[in-house]
Amino acid sequence: MEQKFFARDPWFWAGFLVGGFFLGLTLWFGLGMDQSIYCYGAWVWRHYHLPPYVGIFEHNYPGIFLVHYLAMGLFGESTLGFRFFDFLVQTSCLPMIFHLARKLAGTGLAGFFAAVFYGIYYYSLGANGAGQRETFIFWLLLLCTVLALTMENRFWLRAFIIGLLLGGAFLLKPFYGLAWPVFGVLFLSQGLKKRPVMVWLESSLFGLCCLAPALIFVLAYWRLGYINQLYLNTVWFNSEIYTQMTDPFAQRLVFATRILPLVIFRDYPLLLLPAILAGVLQAWKGGLVRDKTLFALLGSMLFIGLFSYFLQGKYFPYQLAVFMGMACIFSGWASGLAWLALSNLSRSRPAKTMLLISGLVWAGINITSLDSFGRFFAVHYCFRNFTRAYLAGYGTPRDSQLSANYYLAAQYLKPLIRPHDRIACFGPYPLVPFLLRQRLPTYFPCVHHLLLMRKDGKVLPQQKQWIQEFSSDIIQAGPRFIIVSDRFPGFQDKFFNFINREVKVALEEQFPELDHLIKNNYRPLKVIGHVLIYELSEPESKTLKQ
Repeated sequence: MEQKFFARDPWFWAGFLVGGFFLGLTLWFGLGMDQSIYCYGAWVWRHYHLPPYVGIFEHNYPGIFLVHYLAMGLFGESTLGFRFFDFLVQTSCLPMIFHLARKLAGTGLAGFFAAVFYGIYYYSLGANGAGQRETFIFWLLLLCTVLALTMENRFWLRAFIIGLLLGGAFLLKPFYGLAWPVFGVLFLSQGLKKRPVMVWLESSLFGLCCLAPALIFVLAYWRLGYINQLYLNTVWFNSEIYTQMTDPFAQRLVFATRILPLVIFRDYPLLLLPAILAGVLQAWKGGLVRDKTLFALLGSMLFIGLFSYFLQGKYFPYQLAVFMGMACIFSGWASGLAWLALSNLSRSRPAKTMLLISGLVWAGINITSLDSFGRFFAVHYCFRNFTRAYLAGYGTPRDSQLSANYYLAAQYLKPLIRPHDRIACFGPYPLVPFLLRQRLPTYFPCVHHLLLMRKDGKVLPQQKQWIQEFSSDIIQAGPRFIIVSDRFPGFQDKFFNFINREVKVALEEQFPELDHLIKNNYRPLKVIGHVLIYELSEPESKTLKQ
């Protein structure tokens, strides 16, 4: 039986409101490490017309800078501007999630559960995980899935649009080029009744559009004379340093024996176990799925999300966003089927009322899957002052990336900075300069990138050159303020290898000229948690002691 338009289904509006409520809580999140880097890079691009890898050093691929550039153009250069942009993107996922879950199960109740589960899951990512590349990739893959099933008869337009969208996913994170053959196989299977030449032309158009965004970027950098910077940042650094820090076999072993079991049985059991159980029943008996093509397509996206997480080998929780987003759809499908089966057994009004209450309780139980700080943050910081929310967790392990320290440092420095003053940072990410709208004197906004080391212990000549450039840039600029972190987030992570793990030792041994500059010309001004602010002892002096 043909289903009515999803917006006419009362379960849609229930799921949209509840899921949207949890997504709305993310508006009070501050910026974590990665978001700060991308915001600063996009800000430099907008104001100084220096694109990524020219204005700043960063080893991630350029798609995320386009996202932040767009967010700033639409909603301004602020923490709230980005969070509002991200809120709109994630909220637009809810209708697609509802539609796909309902299409799988044949009931709007499945869509309701899926939308609520996704809202809860996304909020659980916290400030450091919400707004990461995988969350935007999930939006792209959802949109591609919906278009693939609704534009089957407009194959030229479908190949063009979906190819460009998947090319955008690749530009955000190349691992998701794995989705190209999935949709390619779908198009081929649906084109069996067409003439072979038409199938070949559609496949060629699709493949060309998948490659187009990356090719456009490469050609633009080549034409502007920046191709070497693009290569060193995204290809050389990743292949020679970032992926060479630890033993890949040990990483994969940790994934199989520790990471995956913890994700399923400790972190998200209420989301994943129903989906796994229903998937096993479908494979064993069948008959649980209304649309087998959709089931296969979503299952492929689920696998790609997990396989990408496995390949990256760093196991940050947010890297599971695609996998978990697809799992929310399957979990909604499983939960919807379960309640539909129970309602068929009990057709009386009191029984149906009890089932409805039970369904809401089941959704509520999933809220308890949020960690204690997530629940505490929602109650004590959301719907209140934004600045206060950005300082949540200050001085506790919950502020794992020290962002509250940097927000306080920016607040402290803002009234002290004069129009021609400059600041420099010896720290893990450029949140303070972004908040103060201050361009750093160096090309390298994150000093820890310079301290990453291969597992064989080699410090490559290019790294040594960059370390020297970092020191020289700051020494020549003679900034009035230098912000130094006494601890870098992630320095104790076993999947990362550093030349020096102690910040003070790193400054003394790897940046001796800069260390001498600070000791001879700067005085300690303020200590804010793990952040030390130094001020030039004689701001009017034009000569610094080396």
